[in-house]
Amino acid sequence: ELILARVNVVVTDRKSGSTLKGPSVDFLRGVKGVRDSDDVQASGRPVVHYLPMTAGKGLKPPKPWSITADHLRGFGQSRLWGGGTVVVDRDSLLVNSDSIDVEEGKHRSTNFIGKPATLRRIGTDSFRILGNQIRLGFVGDSLRSVRAFGQGEVRRASGTIAGDSIIVAYEREKVTRTDVWGGPGSAKVESDGYHAEGDSLVIETPNERLRALHAFGNGVLISPRDTLHPVVIDSAEGGPPDRDTLWGNRLVALFEDHDSAGTLLSRISLIRAFGDARSWYAYNAGANGQNCPTLSYSKADTIVVQMKTGDSTGVADVWYKGKVHILTADKTTVQRPAGDTTKVKNPCRGASR
Repeated sequence: ELILARVNVVVTDRKSGSTLKGPSVDFLRGVKGVRDSDDVQASGRPVVHYLPMTAGKGLKPPKPWSITADHLRGFGQSRLWGGGTVVVDRDSLLVNSDSIDVEEGKHRSTNFIGKPATLRRIGTDSFRILGNQIRLGFVGDSLRSVRAFGQGEVRRASGTIAGDSIIVAYEREKVTRTDVWGGPGSAKVESDGYHAEGDSLVIETPNERLRALHAFGNGVLISPRDTLHPVVIDSAEGGPPDRDTLWGNRLVALFEDHDSAGTLLSRISLIRAFGDARSWYAYNAGANGQNCPTLSYSKADTIVVQMKTGDSTGVADVWYKGKVHILTADKTTVQRPAGDTTKVKNPCRGASR
């Protein structure tokens, strides 16, 4: 009923092929009326090479897990717990946390709790997911979801996603959708110069190609800065924003792929803002380095922005629907204040557009 093993211990599960190695292992056999399954307890930084059970013949062998912790405890073949500086390595995934809890079954789940727990995918499109708790969901041996709870964050080379909770959905080992939740305006995305906010966000990436971004509640979409024709605006103390911005109770941004010098890029093709929609647009019409801004602030029930396609960039058309109000200011038409007798010429008059 009880086996105590010390120094260079190796435990092998003959049914699954999983192994446990460590300096100290206690094995308590399952006994009816006492414990319903075998109980294995290991300490001293043991290492488990864990092979999930594969149901059915002809299936590919499961990808092994390497799990290291200060303490590990396994209950039969259905559950594994680990605590103390946990490190998990599986194929291209690497996880660090304070503890781990694995539950076997058809819909297997793996929970990581840390300060924060961190999951990294290593490869050409690498990223890092952080949260106070990270939960992996599987169907069979296929990873289907990663959930980050409590200060969730996804970091990658192209930008950052942040919120109270984040769910990343997988299909065939690729990210297909990311859902972000938070308080008012606390779900955020910063990617390739674009910034988006909302009470919640949904990012659709079938086959890991960006296709749509949805913002629900207090939606904000901010475009990248225009580095070719920068507009100088004093935005201090609540002044106007220095980047083109679109607001709405709900926002939808659609993306299309574009081949740029042999590199496939995702560009915004259409933006829709619904409910209390507002837009801020600033353009520098100056020539020879002159700062000659054209500013436009608009309000409507719905605003639709069609972007240019192909090699062109920028806005092609804008539609305003329902209770439309538009305010435009152009420095080329600014008049000299009354009583000003100076003969300084307005450098913006006659500037190219």
